[in-house]
Amino acid sequence: VNRRASEASVRQALVRGDVVHVATHGILNVRNPMFSRIELARESKNGSSDDDGRLEVHELLELSIASPLVFLSGCETGVGAAGWTQFAKGEDYATLAQAFLYAGADNVVATLWRIDDEGAARFAEHFYRRLGSRNATTALAEAQREMMQDPDYGAPYYWAAYRLTGSGALP
Repeated sequence: VNRRASEASVRQALVRGDVVHVATHGILNVRNPMFSRIELARESKNGSSDDDGRLEVHELLELSIASPLVFLSGCETGVGAAGWTQFAKGEDYATLAQAFLYAGADNVVATLWRIDDEGAARFAEHFYRRLGSRNATTALAEAQREMMQDPDYGAPYYWAAYRLTGSGALP
């Protein structure tokens, strides 16, 4: 949370096998998708590249992630640069979400477009309330259906951006 959400603390949680929820800015680098990133607190004052507050795709690929679920509540965490490459949309493999999966995460919830902070918080509440007794796939679908009924957040913009990649099963 806040300043404690550094690269080091997120890396530790991922390696320990915790469910990891990251609510921060996601940055898509269309010129070099390996440098797409999530923005975190900068812990290092000496300019160490290991904790510069930018957890990038190429860094994720070096980890051995044991997390059963990573929830990336940030803009465009599930899309890559397909619009600027020979890949068709959805077939680009250098996304933040794919990097977490390649590094070992069992499931990743990521977004397909820029999201609203308040809507994202509401969506996460619905998702986690359902996750306790259901698998991640069912929890996601039920959270989306519940958001559809919300008078403030019923528009697809607020709930349709979330996509689960992985088996959906949690230990």
